[in-house]
Amino acid sequence: MNVMKRYRLFILLVVVLSSFLGSCDEQDVIRYENDPRIYFYKGIVYDNVARTSYTQSDSVKRSFFVLPDTQMWDTVWVDIRTMGFPTDYERPMKIVQTNVGEPFAAVEGKHYIGFDDERVKEQVSIAAGQVKRMLPVIFYRDPSLEKDSVRLEIEIQSNEYFSVGMDTLSHFMVEMTAKPSKPRLWNSVFSYIFGDWGAKKMWFIMRYVGFTDFENRISDYAYQTYLRGRAAEALAEYNADERNEDRPLREADGTLVKFLDK
Repeated sequence: MNVMKRYRLFILLVVVLSSFLGSCDEQDVIRYENDPRIYFYKGIVYDNVARTSYTQSDSVKRSFFVLPDTQMWDTVWVDIRTMGFPTDYERPMKIVQTNVGEPFAAVEGKHYIGFDDERVKEQVSIAAGQVKRMLPVIFYRDPSLEKDSVRLEIEIQSNEYFSVGMDTLSHFMVEMTAKPSKPRLWNSVFSYIFGDWGAKKMWFIMRYVGFTDFENRISDYAYQTYLRGRAAEALAEYNADERNEDRPLREADGTLVKFLDK
């Protein structure tokens, strides 16, 4: 009899605790769902379609120099994510420039398309059922970029749909130019393929090797080997061609352009 009483008491205690914990969880979920937040993602971003990955920090540098001369705009895609549950309706974001009027600040309409512009307005939001957005930051190839770099400092601000997730993840900066600029992945990826970076070297790779994608990692060792060999071969052909008045090819400071051996 004592055993049965203890057993019943145990069952009753389990039921009470389960009800209490379930009630707490439900309240916590409701409280969390009612406080949606948004932030710039920081970490590794995977593109399963293109089978590439890159690391997003709080800033990025880009240059029209690596693009064809006829390409008059470039898009920087910035990963933005939310905290909380998705909704069944679209939720606009509030993105503003914070360095307006400062020296070398990007100018809306001249250097980039504003986030309230009708051409991009629909993309400055979190779609129904979604918890992230790749925000397009679209730059024009303005002639001023041939001489200078401009900075676009942006900030996520609260609105009726979102609070700011974390202050440390609410700011992002894009620096844009048309001058030669060392790619961010050069030291960790491309130096093992092409050697030390140089503006003339990168120009040669783009024009004579035909490689322009310096934004993504190359994990295929066979392709790395091909690029290394093709660059060295193309440089040898260039330097042997009497029609090239700048042979042997050199950087602006006189350093010979060289590629790693096969």
